[in-house]
Amino acid sequence: MQEGEHPSSRQAHRQAQRRGSELMRGLQQRSDLSASPQFFKRDYPSPKLTCIGGQPPRLSMSLWQAYRNLAPRTRIFLGTGLVCWGLAGPYVSDKIGDMFGFRPTEADKEALERIKPKIQVIERST
Repeated sequence: MQEGEHPSSRQAHRQAQRRGSELMRGLQQRSDLSASPQFFKRDYPSPKLTCIGGQPPRLSMSLWQAYRNLAPRTRIFLGTGLVCWGLAGPYVSDKIGDMFGFRPTEADKEALERIKPKIQVIERST
């Protein structure tokens, strides 16, 4: 391979597999890990890796799938945290705006009234 030349994604994938298998062999040879077969057991599905246009592999899991893979208790905490964040936002933003002086002046309010569209109600004659 020449300098500055990138290996193809297939070659990179093979090299990563080879390094991974060498690492697993090294771990299995250690006495403290070979005693526990549960260390290598998977109880979850592995995510699919896809190669698109020669780019490195990426996870093909959507945000919704990642959320659904969380434990139910974690999803409850995440949802509660997002609701609290949403409720605290308007309160905190007003307080911070007051601290930094982002209140509109009377001139700003008058300028807004001038450019605001006027709605005129026309009564129908029946």
